[in-house]
Amino acid sequence: MRLYSFTNMYMGGIHAGIQTAHVIHTMQRKYELKGSLDKKAILDEWLDNHKTIYVLNGGNQASLQWLYRELTEYSALLSLPIGKWHEGKEDLNGAMTAACIVVPEYVYNFGDGGIATEGMSDEELKIACAIGNLSRLLKQYRFAN
Repeated sequence: MRLYSFTNMYMGGIHAGIQTAHVIHTMQRKYELKGSLDKKAILDEWLDNHKTIYVLNGGNQASLQWLYRELTEYSALLSLPIGKWHEGKEDLNGAMTAACIVVPEYVYNFGDGGIATEGMSDEELKIACAIGNLSRLLKQYRFAN
């Protein structure tokens, strides 16, 4: 299991790590107080037993907003925990500086060779496509520097 954090391209170096810490804390509180028990269980599993973090360059503000919308769809389909962090209005005018998702191994190790879809229901096919698409999306981004 891994947490993928996408940070604003203008938050380089230590700042990318700090923004990631902010979004992890926000996500932890989000699922601690309310939200899906499935998503909370995945987040807790990652927090307790995995802790691997990939800090990636998520591009500019518009790119991060688009990415978070995509992650929201995958979160709903695959029941995966997500989070986002905005700096304060007085600091960076409320800019989104990080978005993240926790994904199990079957997502990031999804092969590019395709899947056998014969006999799948429409719902199973929708989920399988979401897994493949999310895996490809994660592989498109480079580490933050």
